[in-house]
Amino acid sequence: MIIVNFNPIEPRTYFWRTRQQQEVDFVEDNNGKVFGFEFK
Repeated sequence: MIIVNFNPIEPRTYFWRTRQQQEVDFVEDNNGKVFGFEFK
């Protein structure tokens, strides 16, 4: 038997930048857990 954990809620995604032009390329809010990603 295979049990698959299915989460039907899609994470919310954002781009974040300050007024001083500092930025995070990709921000993901997944059920209250926030992750930031920087891509080069």
